[in-house]
Amino acid sequence: MNLDNGIIYVDVDGVLANWVQGLLSRINEAHGTSYVHDDWNSWDASIVPKGKKWWDYTSDREFWQHLPLYPWARELFMHAKVTGMPMAFLSSLPVKTPDVLEARREWLDEHMQGLWKWKPSEHLISANKKELVVHAGDLLIDDSPTNVNAVRNIVGAEVWCLAQPWNRGITQDRLSPNVILHRLEHLRKE
Repeated sequence: MNLDNGIIYVDVDGVLANWVQGLLSRINEAHGTSYVHDDWNSWDASIVPKGKKWWDYTSDREFWQHLPLYPWARELFMHAKVTGMPMAFLSSLPVKTPDVLEARREWLDEHMQGLWKWKPSEHLISANKKELVVHAGDLLIDDSPTNVNAVRNIVGAEVWCLAQPWNRGITQDRLSPNVILHRLEHLRKE
């Protein structure tokens, strides 16, 4: 793997922030259901009640500000940081949700503060087409099959897919959080 002079891009939703549990909590509350994280097994959104869209449950600022943090998130961030490579958060944010960018910045500053000398929100890039940001020599850590497949087509770029229930269809390089932590540790030693 040749990541000389590259940037580590870390996705937020599905990698650091548990967006799925936030959404399912809202669906469960509104409809008396009891869905859990592993029930969200594809992006076809079949769990969302008929006549609704997922953004009907996520369109307020409070949703984005209060997403739960995955247990491995801070450790993943710290392992990426100690590689010495430049880092940025690369997030696809919904355009149908007002104030989502500001809420995402607040979330990053709350949950990732103290891990850098600067505010984490100052290194947030919002891009719905991540393949337009990631270049040869860069590493993307993401959970979305769409993003993973698009970045795989960039010669010289590396993409690690964090294993989640909704990306089981990706056959290569679905990595557990522990494997990603180990790979980041290996990057530091190179």
